[in-house]
Amino acid sequence: MLEFALKYKTAINAFTGDREMNLRKYELTSQEWTIVQQLHDVLKIFKDATYYFSKSTPSLAKVIPAMDHINAQLATMPTFPQSAAALSMGKKLLNKYYDKINLSEVYRIAMVLHPQYKLEYFKSAKWPQDWIDTACRIVEDEFEKAYVDMEIVESAESSTENLKPDAAREPENIFEALSRFKKSPAASELFTELEIYLATPTKEVKNAVKWWYKKQPQFPRLS
Repeated sequence: MLEFALKYKTAINAFTGDREMNLRKYELTSQEWTIVQQLHDVLKIFKDATYYFSKSTPSLAKVIPAMDHINAQLATMPTFPQSAAALSMGKKLLNKYYDKINLSEVYRIAMVLHPQYKLEYFKSAKWPQDWIDTACRIVEDEFEKAYVDMEIVESAESSTENLKPDAAREPENIFEALSRFKKSPAASELFTELEIYLATPTKEVKNAVKWWYKKQPQFPRLS
């Protein structure tokens, strides 16, 4: 309704301003039109968010950035006393969902494991450091508990390597392996997959699930 009124503002002003129509009592002042615009802008934020999360593309990792965006929009909107109530209700609703985020660990895990966000998003958005530390610890604990010792299934390529005839393999003198006894450990031996992943720069991706699927050889446990 508000969007329709703003779209046809000129026609409505002409219609209600016509003395012969006897509708002058419904005519809006300039300040009232400003309030209509403000209410429209506030409600449009929530309308757009509702439509966005009704699509198939958004994921859990999009929830916190979307809420931060809504909060930033509401915080910078100028208000009249008449529209302040609407803004107050919007902020109250937003705070309600912020509180719910802390009740579930999946939102933090989803954010940290999204290659576009990781921990960098929270730092750039100036979230409290203790909240960031908690998010990191939650992901680390979950990785240590469920994935760090997970058995890796060899790919078909590496499996076929073991099927070569014995004749094709050269015999090895055990002393030829001396140079490998003090070989420096690989990066994957020094750091866990999670540490390596978090140390890499963020990357803008359209589909995090597809990204992780392609990264299976590099992060077999995380993926």
